[in-house]
Amino acid sequence: MNELREKYFSLTQPQRAMITVAAVIVIALIEYFYLLSPQLKANEVAKADLKRANETSATMNSQLIKLKQLGNSESNLDAEQIQALKLNGNEVIFSSQMTEFLNMLRELNEQVGGTHYSLQEKPSESAHLSLGQRGDVYDLMRLPVIITFNADYATASNFLFQLRSMRRMLRIEDTKFISEIYTGNLTVLVKMDIYFVEEP
Repeated sequence: MNELREKYFSLTQPQRAMITVAAVIVIALIEYFYLLSPQLKANEVAKADLKRANETSATMNSQLIKLKQLGNSESNLDAEQIQALKLNGNEVIFSSQMTEFLNMLRELNEQVGGTHYSLQEKPSESAHLSLGQRGDVYDLMRLPVIITFNADYATASNFLFQLRSMRRMLRIEDTKFISEIYTGNLTVLVKMDIYFVEEP
């Protein structure tokens, strides 16, 4: 160590400045790859999942327009519409299955290795879905929830992937990854809507 110190101070001022700049660059690169890079990757995964979720439920975004066009044409989904939704990757959740489904979300988080899981339910609201060539409007319910848990990048990505593969009537409104400095852990927040219907 003393030999290195002597060599350093024997250098000229410009040479010492160049070494200092190089050391700063190396430290910055280390911080990027170990702290910032995982968070950026997690944000990219969140954006991709959000895009996919919005695409699968795009018909819901036009509900107000359809209601104005069709007036009081809304009705309950019947077996034919429920089967069509299932074939398109939007399996219907019935009201009697909601508690079971919420438990499935908790179990999913445990399976992928998430910790400190929490699910906050907001009051359910009426919603509408337009289907078919005519864009007929049907009634259903929407349950907004906020899920939070702690995980590393791989676990958070796996949870979102498994959530997407459920192929239920879900729409992710927002996903946030909050990085804990120097630990590599993330606090993950998923804000989404769960759509369900009453028993046929």
